[in-house]
Amino acid sequence: MVTGGLIIGVTLGLVSGYSGGRIDAFIMRTGEIFSSFPDILLAIILAATLRPRIVDWVRWVEEHSFLDDLVKSGVADYVVISLALVSFGWIGMARLVRGQILALKETQHVESARAIGASTPRILFRHLLPNAISPVVVSVSMGMGSMVGVEIILSFLGIGIQPPRPSLGVMLFEGGVNVSILRNWPWLLLAPGIASWLMVLSWNLLGDALNDVLNPR
Repeated sequence: MVTGGLIIGVTLGLVSGYSGGRIDAFIMRTGEIFSSFPDILLAIILAATLRPRIVDWVRWVEEHSFLDDLVKSGVADYVVISLALVSFGWIGMARLVRGQILALKETQHVESARAIGASTPRILFRHLLPNAISPVVVSVSMGMGSMVGVEIILSFLGIGIQPPRPSLGVMLFEGGVNVSILRNWPWLLLAPGIASWLMVLSWNLLGDALNDVLNPR
């Protein structure tokens, strides 16, 4: 969420909304290409495709540096998950910020900043972004719920976080893979299932509450 939603999404939304023209068209068309695929399907394809290459790259780093046990520590798993989530995590945020900037850039305080010769980065990050921050905060909090869900699904399918690193997806897979486990130790499935449900629900409730607080309407 930090890299895909905030850094990439907010920056591209600012540039797209303020610049317009070909830059705006290029960024938005690129986002539409990514969003034409189902989010979870795109994440699964990227995770399954990138995982072997990232593991090989982490091993190469181990061999050519003083860092040991990087693969065992799960660095490759976290990188795979991050890249898969970042690939589509910026699209919604970029569209949201772009819509805010299209309205804000026509206001008088932005025109005044242009008139006194303020640079483009100063206008973007000093005059426009602070006025568009409320919907960004709401979007981040509600988007965290979907991020949690995608990570759980990827780990459940075996292409996300792998044992012995803890993951709710792995726990759900191990708890539900055998009928005898469900009969004799049902809490092995119920505990991570309830925890996952509470995490997604909590992020969504937080986003809804922040929307009520920050939305001027």
